[in-house]
Amino acid sequence: MKKIYILFFILSACGGPKEITSNSIESTVLSYVVQPNLTAEIPSVSVQFETATNEKGEIQLAFTNEGWDEKDLFKSVKNLKISPKANVEFLKKENEIKLKGNPNKKYKVSYEIIQDFKEKVTTENTFRPIINSNYFHVFGKSLFMMPYSNFTDDDPSVEIQILWKSEFGSYDITNSFGTEKTQKFKAKFSEFSSSIFLGGKLNSYEKLWNQNNVVLSTPDTWENVDITRLQNDLYNIVGLQRNFWKENNSETTTVTFIKTFENCPNETNCLNSCGGTGLTNSFATYCSDNFMTTNERLNWLFAHELFHHWVGSTIVNESEEIEYWFSEGFTNYFAYKLLLRSGILSLEDFMAKLNEEVIEPHYNSTLKTKPNGEINAEKFWSDKEWGKLPYRRGLLYAFYLDTKIKQNVDDNRSLDDVMRDILYKTTTNKVEFNRHVFLEVLYGYKLNDYENDYENFIEQGNPIDLTKLNITGIYFETGKVPLMHIQEMEATDKISRFLMR
Repeated sequence: MKKIYILFFILSACGGPKEITSNSIESTVLSYVVQPNLTAEIPSVSVQFETATNEKGEIQLAFTNEGWDEKDLFKSVKNLKISPKANVEFLKKENEIKLKGNPNKKYKVSYEIIQDFKEKVTTENTFRPIINSNYFHVFGKSLFMMPYSNFTDDDPSVEIQILWKSEFGSYDITNSFGTEKTQKFKAKFSEFSSSIFLGGKLNSYEKLWNQNNVVLSTPDTWENVDITRLQNDLYNIVGLQRNFWKENNSETTTVTFIKTFENCPNETNCLNSCGGTGLTNSFATYCSDNFMTTNERLNWLFAHELFHHWVGSTIVNESEEIEYWFSEGFTNYFAYKLLLRSGILSLEDFMAKLNEEVIEPHYNSTLKTKPNGEINAEKFWSDKEWGKLPYRRGLLYAFYLDTKIKQNVDDNRSLDDVMRDILYKTTTNKVEFNRHVFLEVLYGYKLNDYENDYENFIEQGNPIDLTKLNITGIYFETGKVPLMHIQEMEATDKISRFLMR
């Protein structure tokens, strides 16, 4: 998986529980003691835990060396100590550290994680452990060695406890599992691996939405971003998305926000990045602090990427790039739609964004008629236009389908209902998303030509003739690029209600 710095997709954790012989020594809780030492000459985070060998005298510890387009992450591990002594083998390609000792015996493991690069934080190193005198920012897979023996297929959720010690000065923490210094939670292997841990001198903003906490935390001060406004917008985005999916629980949504340092001498010669990674109950964000990073840009990033918690993570593509028209295109559409519904985007801004970022570049693209089956990993990741194709095509199809449902289906339904039906169908039946799931759900809406529309606009890749959409108060330009405009200013309230529904 390559890094994307403007649109960053939800990533699944590397690896997974392996089949090994269960330990005769029972261990119901995986317990870690963590101690940051940010004031040391070489800042570090130390970790200690106990585990046990199997009857062969082996311990297999998952710890990522290569993943998420990073290599040699083992270099961040220092002062690994095993007590009593045991043989240690670093298996780089397997993302594993193997210990060999006496059978069925408890061992104490301790080590330190350091930052293995000296330059400032940039887009090139945000996925490596960042540990300096102000803060640490480390993914779970790069901080905690995880004994495979604790994670089994029979009971995939493991009780985990983390005690944060503070002998070397006070510090704050924010992570995927809360903000307390003593943490106890249950997590699967993938959930613990795909988590984020931020600590140090933090500015944290916390707000309660229904039963859910929304936490935005940053170790930096920002010149070009209004953090208070960002926190309020984030709160609204999270709340609206949970309302959309009719999902209320006690989970905390944590967003970390760290600064990258890119060269930006002037407006005509400025490097910029703004992206992030969807993780367990959380989202890790990193941005350049220059004029190109705005609250508006961050709002779209959060609206798009947090929606992936459901589309892409809970609703999983069967064929990855083949279904990107849905996981990326439909997510893109609902990012804009929910921003409009929240009031963060005005009607004028909503239409301008669709015109500038979707309609104009799509209908001018030489790839706009390429069949969906030609989209593959190599093209998607190596060619910018191929990478944008499923985003734009999927959004326009979602807009078309949403309009058609609103105009032809009773009971005030919309594409929102289709999305919830897909979620229910895939999770209840434990199936992955594909064209058959999609068309089976659409069958229940009794739309004319829904199968032909899908075949025509998605599989064959024929551009949609937007001028045939009859939306009161809106018209589309005729010609090559069907830009969207407001036809009657007095109808703006009616237009907004229709688009938001």
